Amino acid sequence: MRISAIATGFVLAIAMGFVAKAHDVNVQRAWNDALNEQCPGKHLTWLAPADLREALDDYKQQVSPKDRHAMDAAASTRCRDVMAGASCDNQADLVFAQARSDLANVAAMTCAEFARCNAQSQCTPTSFQAPSDAPSAQRSSETAGLSETQWTVALARGSRGDADALNTLVTLRAGTDGDRTESIDEAISDALLTNPKEVLSLLSSHRELPPASWYCEDRAIEPDEADVARWTDAAVTSLSHVSDPALAPIRSACLSSLRQTAAAH
Repeated sequence: MRISAIATGFVLAIAMGFVAKAHDVNVQRAWNDALNEQCPGKHLTWLAPADLREALDDYKQQVSPKDRHAMDAAASTRCRDVMAGASCDNQADLVFAQARSDLANVAAMTCAEFARCNAQSQCTPTSFQAPSDAPSAQRSSETAGLSETQWTVALARGSRGDADALNTLVTLRAGTDGDRTESIDEAISDALLTNPKEVLSLLSSHRELPPASWYCEDRAIEPDEADVARWTDAAVTSLSHVSDPALAPIRSACLSSLRQTAAAH
């Protein structure tokens, strides 16, 4: 799904609000200092690769050559701090840093919106931490309180197999309906390709979820037959690497569903 438009609107709305008060400071150092104060430890605002690519490119077209150079310089340095799987051009702080003023406020907002940082450089959005034993009404309230940006991040992470995000999406699913439920189910299904063991564990332990056959298929909106065939082959290959005996029953059910899909196409 395309989520760059959401990211673009969010980033540009914040960035442009601060650019008007820009002053000549060392952008990279000031930003890193501010972010370190607001979010101690390894600071990483994680978004899926390419989620902010278009926002970054759009913003670069609007800034001066000097600011554009500052962005590129900051990006090359920040590359060393980005954990495996992410990329430098998706870092929200590279855009926010160009605001050049009220950096502490922007850093605080970044940490509050996107990440709880810890010593392992793993960031989990704090708003997604709804306890699994919370009443349904509370989970529904937490779900309704998530911003579109937070949902975008959670779904992007979940679809790429992030275990924390997947567990959170499953927890919040009971409080969702309509499009958001469909988006959660699509993310869980997509995660079969990258973290099949976690998905099978969730399907095995969360009896309130639909059956394995619901998730063990390409749940993209109106995929064509070629896409379904590619997705199914990739899912079968991914599941072949799961050898945990405890997951054998749910794995067999999933493979059976996938083979039925393959036979139908």
